[in-house]
Amino acid sequence: MPSLGSITFLLALLAEIVGISCAAHALLHKRRNSASTLAWIVVCVVLPGLGAFFYLTIGQDRIGRRRTFRLRLARARFRTRRTSRRPSDQADNRSSDTHEALAGRATTEGNRVDFFGEAEEFYGDLLQSIGQARHAIALQFYIFDDDSVGRSVRAALCERACAGVAVRVLYDAVGCASVDASFFKPLAEAGAVVSPFMPMRPLRRRWQINLRNHRKLVIIDGRLAYQGSLNISARHLTRSGGTSLDLGWKLSGPVVGELLEAFASDWFYANGEDVHDLPWETSEPSGSERILLVTSGPDQDHGRFHRLLLQTLYRAESEVTLFTPYFVPDSSLTDAIVVAARRGVNVRLCVPERSDHRLVGWAMRDHLRHAVESGVKVLLHPPPMIHVKAAVIDRSLVLLGSSNLDSRSLFLNFETDLVLSAGPATAGLLTWLDRELAVAKKLSPFHEGKRGLLLILAQRLAALFSPIL
Repeated sequence: MPSLGSITFLLALLAEIVGISCAAHALLHKRRNSASTLAWIVVCVVLPGLGAFFYLTIGQDRIGRRRTFRLRLARARFRTRRTSRRPSDQADNRSSDTHEALAGRATTEGNRVDFFGEAEEFYGDLLQSIGQARHAIALQFYIFDDDSVGRSVRAALCERACAGVAVRVLYDAVGCASVDASFFKPLAEAGAVVSPFMPMRPLRRRWQINLRNHRKLVIIDGRLAYQGSLNISARHLTRSGGTSLDLGWKLSGPVVGELLEAFASDWFYANGEDVHDLPWETSEPSGSERILLVTSGPDQDHGRFHRLLLQTLYRAESEVTLFTPYFVPDSSLTDAIVVAARRGVNVRLCVPERSDHRLVGWAMRDHLRHAVESGVKVLLHPPPMIHVKAAVIDRSLVLLGSSNLDSRSLFLNFETDLVLSAGPATAGLLTWLDRELAVAKKLSPFHEGKRGLLLILAQRLAALFSPIL
């Protein structure tokens, strides 16, 4: 019978082998950030067991080949069957061509967009449209809370499913980790199909909690789509004490077909069903807006939205306004923002006065200090926490969607964003953003200089974890 010492030695040897294997994997596959790669190699070799566990769960920034193939197959199948897409025949200018090249798709014409400055209005309009659905509903959110809003949306979906409407609900397994699985049971009983996105299942070699689906999207019959920075949660109801201030919008026109493609890809990956066979209507032109959809995620070339944002920042001429709840950028985005400010562009960055995540808040303050010192006008928005993700370039171009200005959104999450030209349709949006800027207070270098030593150390230490926050 093996001795305790022999067993201990074998376990230590096994841990070391696993640690070295993970270190080799990091060396071969983590190419975006050399410092991050080196850190993972050191952790996996020095602390092989613990390091390997963290590497397998939070260290992955790409989806495996088989999963990537499945996602790409879904996109290819939908692209060959879709007839509602109406790309622009010719871009208006060189910037449009560049945006389309970076996004990997063409701009759609003939769209309409309506904005909702309050979550109450957004949910009210959404529930009305769900109630009028005749054929199919697709819904996906990072968070689907078991609260007044979540139960209202669930009830509306159940009613439509019982009426024979094809209902598909996709939620993120980590974003909804606090929601009991029984919450979704009434949907299944009504005939809807519900699937979690990438649940952690070690027995099936699914270890990752790092790569999440952060998209927020509802498609009604293929003719309407709802998006925004908000999830299905009562935390966005600011009229009744909600803690998160958000924007939402409703879309119609050919861009709905593009969004349906994005959902079909995610759904096929999560469930294996081809939703193209559901009775979707054709998304006919309904307005005059040109909209470019940007989808990004670990299954695609790294950082599509990131690269497009960099391009717009470097081409900005007079004014840049950025809204984000989490400002933990990588060095290239920091450089683009700083360079814009130093060459005379009026750069304004609006972030929450208090973050809902302490570690992220500390890391943000370290990045904000550098931005302020570089000439960026940092504006702290008072509670409720502003959760909007938007960029306005020269008052002529608007980027908005689900992406935060942090490495997690820009490189690890599945995200969906839009690029719109500023005009009559976006006038109300720009007015809403200007109103929120007006209530924010400017962060001064003097204020940052009064930080205590312990707080400075905490912020610097938190900033070291920026790539995974």
